[in-house]
Amino acid sequence: MEFKQILKKCGLKIKKSIFSDANEEILFLNMPEPEDLSVCDVSENDWISPQPMYALYHKQVMLNDMKEYRKISSDLDELSDKIKEASDEDPDNMRRYREERKHLQKEKDALEVTALEKAYQTLYGSNELRKTVCWKGNFYFTTMSALASMFVHLKGINRNSVLWKVPIITSNTENLSNTLLEKKTAAVEGGPCLFGVDEVQVIITLDDDKTYIFDFVTEHTVYPCDEDIYLTDFASEYKGRVKKIEYNFMKDTLTEAEYQSLLHVFDVADAFGVKAYIPLPDFSYKKYMDYILDELVTDEQILTNAKDEFAEGLRGISVLYLEAIERLKKKFSDSDVTVVYMDSEQEKRIFEEKREKYLTGKIMKSLTSRQAKRESIIDYVTMPALPFYLDGITNIIQVDCMDEADSCRKCRKLHKGVIEIYPLMYPEDISDDGVNTVYYTDRKYKVYHNTEDEV
Repeated sequence: MEFKQILKKCGLKIKKSIFSDANEEILFLNMPEPEDLSVCDVSENDWISPQPMYALYHKQVMLNDMKEYRKISSDLDELSDKIKEASDEDPDNMRRYREERKHLQKEKDALEVTALEKAYQTLYGSNELRKTVCWKGNFYFTTMSALASMFVHLKGINRNSVLWKVPIITSNTENLSNTLLEKKTAAVEGGPCLFGVDEVQVIITLDDDKTYIFDFVTEHTVYPCDEDIYLTDFASEYKGRVKKIEYNFMKDTLTEAEYQSLLHVFDVADAFGVKAYIPLPDFSYKKYMDYILDELVTDEQILTNAKDEFAEGLRGISVLYLEAIERLKKKFSDSDVTVVYMDSEQEKRIFEEKREKYLTGKIMKSLTSRQAKRESIIDYVTMPALPFYLDGITNIIQVDCMDEADSCRKCRKLHKGVIEIYPLMYPEDISDDGVNTVYYTDRKYKVYHNTEDEV
C-alpha cells in the first residue's frame, strides 16, 4: 500500500501532518501496511519534525512585535521585583501584588496561545498542532529530511541513500538530542536477517523412504504440496524415524534489501562518527535447527552429520555478508565495525555471558510459548544491546528495518534504566510480486544485489 494511503486510512490528512513537505517519492512508496496505527500530535519537544519548532519561532516573532504583550511582560517583571522587596509585615500589598501577577500571567498565557495558533495557521493553514502516526504505541513516523534538520549529523548521510526516500520510524529522539548535546559515547547497531523465504530448505527422508521438504523460514512443507506440516510438529510426530537429512542452500548472493541494510548501518555510523556493531544471526538459526534435530533424530551419527552440515551451510551464507562488509569498510575508510557471528567465538561468548543477568523477570515469561524458538528469540531481543555487552556503550542507535521494532521494544524493557536505544527504522522493500516484502517472497520475485553496481 502506498504510504499516503496508509496515512489516509488511519485518518491523517497530509496537509495537517509533518509530511506536508515530504517528497512524493516517500508519499507514493509502496510498503507493508503496519497494524496498530493511531494519529497523534507532534510538539516541539518530540524532536521528530522541525515544523512545530518553526511555529514556535514564528509565535515568538509575533509576540515580540506585540505592544500589549511587551507591556504585560514588563509589568510582570516589575511585580516580581515588588514581591521580592515587599516585607512580610506588609501582607496587604503582598496579597495585592500576587493577585495582579496572577491576573497578568493569565493574560500573557492567553496571548501566547493565540499567537501559537496564528503561527500554525499562517505557516500550515490550520491552527492545530502538526500530526503524525504512532505505531505500536511508542514508535513515530517521520522522514530523514525532518530528522536531519534537527540532528545535523544526519545531513552527512549520502543523499542517494534509500533512507532519504522512505518514511523513518523512530522514538526516544528527545533523549538522543540530549545525548548528542552532552557528547556522550554512542554506537550504531543493526543489520539484516541471514536469509529469507525460499532460500534454505530442510529435506528429511523417513525410514519408509517418504521425503518431506520444509522451507526453513516459514517452517512449513513445500513438498508434498498436498500436505502442510509444521516442522516442530513433524519432529514430534516422526521422532526416531529419520533415514537421512539434507539441506538445500539456494542463496549465493545477497538481496538488494540485505545489502542496503548493511549500507544503512555504515552510513549512519559514519554520519555520527561512532562505532558500528552488526550481528549475523547464523548462530541463532543453528540453535533452532539443533533443537529440531535433537527432537527428531535418535541416531547419533545422523544427528551429528545433520548438525555439522547445517552449520557449514550457514557459514557459506555468512561469508556473503562478511565479504560485503569488507567491501563497505573500504568505502567507509574511517569505519570501526564489529561483526558478531557463529565463528567470532570471543565476541559471541561475551555477548551470551554478559546478557545473563538481564534475562529475568516477567518479560522472559512472555517472550514465546514455543520452546524450539526460545533461544533464538533471546538472541533476537538482546542483539540491539551488543554495543553495551561488548564495550559498555549505553547509548545505541538501532538502524534496522521496521520488522525489528519488537526487538527494540523488548530490549528496552530488559535493560530499563541501563541503556538507551534510539531506533532509526525503515520499511522493507515490497518484492516484485507486489504484495510481500523481499524477505517473505519466492526467489523469482527477489531482487539480488549486483556487486558491479557498488560505487
